[in-house]
Amino acid sequence: GDPTQGSFSPYRSGGYSVEFDGTDDGLQMHSQGIANFGTSDFTAECWFNSDDIGNYRNIMGTRVNSGDNTAWSLAIDATGKIYVYSNAFIVSSATSAVAPNTWYYVSYSRDGANHRLHLGTSTVSQVATATTVRDYTADNFVIGRHANTGSEYFNGKIKDVRITKGSSRYSASSYTAPTSPLISDSNTTLLESIISTKINIS
Repeated sequence: GDPTQGSFSPYRSGGYSVEFDGTDDGLQMHSQGIANFGTSDFTAECWFNSDDIGNYRNIMGTRVNSGDNTAWSLAIDATGKIYVYSNAFIVSSATSAVAPNTWYYVSYSRDGANHRLHLGTSTVSQVATATTVRDYTADNFVIGRHANTGSEYFNGKIKDVRITKGSSRYSASSYTAPTSPLISDSNTTLLESIISTKINIS
């Protein structure tokens, strides 16, 4: 789609998002070295717009099963809270749930020992922080569902997924959602708006 909203939209005119039907859609990029961060700093981020709230929905991640602490998932729970899971709930949105049919920007980053989850719109933001030791070696990156289990399918739109290895782009406690299209740099392993051969639709 080419969404617009109020005075600000995450999409410039002519931009496009990827729409997921909540049933069997996913963008799979296994064994591409995209999100196997090890113990280094990183950032995983995107715009998303969920069509519904009431079910667990996976936005992106590498997690295959609940007991794997070498993988991670960034997702929405059944109450609309955003969370990161890796054999435990690592960090979750602290104060408010997301609303359906609304664009949000989310980022999960690690800066040293600190895991940070930022959630924002053009006017509202919140930050949650946790300290958990994880060595993310799994190389099973998927957008819109779990890595291999075919569950928790995302229902809605996702745009501008950017994965950064070796750098925590949002390490400060304050956070402002981007107001222009994301760009790639030397630490970027994926920028969804310029994906070509790395992606398999399943």
